[in-house]
Amino acid sequence: FHSVLNNSPDMKIITGIFLLISLGMGQCYCPNSFEAIGQAGCCYYFSVKHDQYETFQEARDYCQELGELLGADVDLAEIGRSGNKCCNDIELLEAMSDKGVSYPWIGATDSSSEGTWRWVHSQEV
Repeated sequence: FHSVLNNSPDMKIITGIFLLISLGMGQCYCPNSFEAIGQAGCCYYFSVKHDQYETFQEARDYCQELGELLGADVDLAEIGRSGNKCCNDIELLEAMSDKGVSYPWIGATDSSSEGTWRWVHSQEV
């Protein structure tokens, strides 16, 4: 997957998921640069990096390093995965579309078996 903004073909977009930090009933706090998407208010990060993160693993490492800095569980977003409690796929896809994200890095890979796609948490796509 390569990721680009509509206006700038040399920019890469990385979509990472940040598990929400709850501050009480129905409230959620998103760290700077993250935004709440969906009714559950999970926080997502859309990163624009020039000429970086050409591979799935580079994008995933970036998300996980960001999580380490925040002291939180962060990974690439998983679209179409059953059990997603953050938001429905339509809400996330609409948010990406509003930002001009056409081809984001997401949390699926076939690195362990070519042609067999799995989510980063081992569930088959």
